[in-house]
Amino acid sequence: MKQKIFLCIFYFTCFNAKAQVKSYESIPQQTWSLTEVMYHDVVNPPAASRFYAYAMYAGYEILTQLEQTATGIRQKIKTPFTIKSPESPVSVDKKLAVLYGILETGKGIIPSGYLLEEKQEELVKSWKQKLEPVIVDASIHFAKNIALQVITWAKSDGYFQLSTRARYTPSSADSSWRPTAPEYMLAVEPHWRTIRTFFLDTVSQFRPAKPVSFSKDSNSYFMQMVREVYRTGRELSDEQKLIANFWDCNPFAVQFQGHMSIGLKKISPGGHWMGITGIVA
Repeated sequence: MKQKIFLCIFYFTCFNAKAQVKSYESIPQQTWSLTEVMYHDVVNPPAASRFYAYAMYAGYEILTQLEQTATGIRQKIKTPFTIKSPESPVSVDKKLAVLYGILETGKGIIPSGYLLEEKQEELVKSWKQKLEPVIVDASIHFAKNIALQVITWAKSDGYFQLSTRARYTPSSADSSWRPTAPEYMLAVEPHWRTIRTFFLDTVSQFRPAKPVSFSKDSNSYFMQMVREVYRTGRELSDEQKLIANFWDCNPFAVQFQGHMSIGLKKISPGGHWMGITGIVA
């Protein structure tokens, strides 16, 4: 049976790929700035996807407000909302506004978003070398206005209600998931399905296929897979370890040396997908 895997990555860019711009004047660089803050906060994959989505959407919304040929996507979002475009007596530089808006949105929704202020200062400093101060100020004002409206909209998506929901309790059945050694990590965002979607009518639109039926029968297909995973895990090549580490989406990896445990922060949650998309874009 053929299976179709739909991978939707929202990555918006308004730069000509041939443009000669400094690293901190590009969307991939601003995306990395967001990643650095999430790395600092040990953000899990679902939350990372939310932070990236709103920050990138704000940048794209700014672009559609300033570029008549850009295709808007707000009308396709399932939950209707409006954004009022601020009036500016001075021309606004769309590239600066987009970049600043991405950082401004990230600053407003990521827990340690205040760390992005330094990146914003670097960005503004670089653009003041080639634009009139009045244009820079107008662009920043425009970006802040749109970003604030996106941040306000984001606050109503149900994210802040997640902590008020009942804690997930694994079933005692042999076939049920439960925390495993050595970290015994709890279920990651078990109530994420309650978050407001951007474009989906319901999460069941892309319901995954049912897993292989659990069985303790040594001849069952389930146990064949268990033995394969067990054997492979004990005889990993260096290449297999590298591949596994790349796709590991745990933001906090724990390694054990004797009686000592060492925690390692990683950029995996969402960050590697944004990096791949940046390369492709």
